[in-house]
Amino acid sequence: MNKLLKSVAILSFFSVLTRLLSFIFKIILSRSISTEILGMYTISLSIFMVMSTMVSSGFPLTISKLTASYTTQHKKDKLWKSLSCSIILTTSISIVLIFLVIFAKRLFPIFEDNIVYQMVSLSLPAVVFSALYSTFRGYLWGLEKYVSVSIVEIVEQIIRILTFVALFFTTNTMVHAYIPSMSLSIACVLSTIFGIYLFYRCGGRLSKPTKEYSPILKSSIPITSVKTAGSLLPPIMNMLLPSRLMANGYTKQQSLAQLGIYMGMTMSLLSIPSTIIGSLAMALIPQITILHEKENNLALTKQISSALHFTIFCSMICIPVFLSLGTSLCSLIFDNMQAGVYLTHACFLLVPMGISMLTTSMLNSMGQEIKTFQYFMISTIVSIALIYILPQYCGVEAIIYAMGISQILTCVLNLRKLNKLLHFSIPILKPILYQSGIVCIVTICAKLINSLCLYLFPTVITIILVGMVCAISYIMLAICFGQLDVEYIKKSLIKKKTA
Repeated sequence: MNKLLKSVAILSFFSVLTRLLSFIFKIILSRSISTEILGMYTISLSIFMVMSTMVSSGFPLTISKLTASYTTQHKKDKLWKSLSCSIILTTSISIVLIFLVIFAKRLFPIFEDNIVYQMVSLSLPAVVFSALYSTFRGYLWGLEKYVSVSIVEIVEQIIRILTFVALFFTTNTMVHAYIPSMSLSIACVLSTIFGIYLFYRCGGRLSKPTKEYSPILKSSIPITSVKTAGSLLPPIMNMLLPSRLMANGYTKQQSLAQLGIYMGMTMSLLSIPSTIIGSLAMALIPQITILHEKENNLALTKQISSALHFTIFCSMICIPVFLSLGTSLCSLIFDNMQAGVYLTHACFLLVPMGISMLTTSMLNSMGQEIKTFQYFMISTIVSIALIYILPQYCGVEAIIYAMGISQILTCVLNLRKLNKLLHFSIPILKPILYQSGIVCIVTICAKLINSLCLYLFPTVITIILVGMVCAISYIMLAICFGQLDVEYIKKSLIKKKTA
């Protein structure tokens, strides 16, 4: 248990650090290129993510399992052959993807836009090196070298930021649109080289491949298929929304600009609570798995209820901040007030997004991967349908309603399945209603204080003061209304200290 807590703590720390660096990159990006180019880059990046998922999602998990198994069985020769087979498979898939992009350009309507096509083309080296690194990452994961893997990710983010800044200030404006993709490829190439160095330093080797392809493919294909299906939603939405906006009176430049503002700026802030919720979900996986195997439904229900209450708290505490400071925050960080308007409208998505993330992880821990995938596909179909229908009524904010409704649908389906598995009804409506009331009180106070502070202090000081007021007052009210279990937190901290 002590080893598990240590691993979770390490992963959480590096996850927060990596996300922070990624957020810094997005700030630099949003202030360096136009919102139209940012929209194009959003589309190209989502296409890159699909290709990256195909080569680096299932294979690392398979290799990590084989590494752990063969190391325990002292079958190092078989492991080295498996690693070589995995490299050949992932590299081959990446080469096929490159040929598709280069020689089957006409099959993809989105590539009719030459700038988007060039952006995707410039990210192709990153696809190859992501494929190559996936095997080495799987080996390091199998040996539980979490620090090594995390350092590679941090190095990648640092190189990406430094490369972007260096290229931006040493090239002319004609190539600025392509610098984000170039920096991505350079960062992937250099971080992969560093990852290979760590692989050999940790005792890794490669040998002539024999007949190890079948077990690797058999284990990797199902995982890769599910992950790839999930990664297809962002590019579909990113391509569908601008086309639907143009069909309803927007120009191409306007539609791409609005997409860039929402996906490149607003979503960066909306994803902040997911860092904490993701760490919580990761920490709960072994506990939920054990309790489910023991069929201890009462203890499992209490565990899940506590986690859901904490998730609602983490999501809700951000809402007053975004409602009262949304435009100020986005003006300060991204130099774009429209992103702040979208943030104030979309901040209510935090609750269904958080609950959806946590409950999906819980169901997966209980062996319900097929169900969660089915629920994901249902919500995806609903989301795409809404993106197609709603722009004529609410413009770019169609994506907010589409995400909200699809996430709520996922929450309902996940909770319904959890209730059936546990034979208990998980109380979730009551904490949402209580904390909604707290949100209203804190938001009203925050808006009044914000209006007063703007006349007295600079924007940065106002944001800090109002943010502190929101956080402190929300926590105090949550404790008063029994929405934050202080004793539970104290006991958890004591257990961690004595573990």
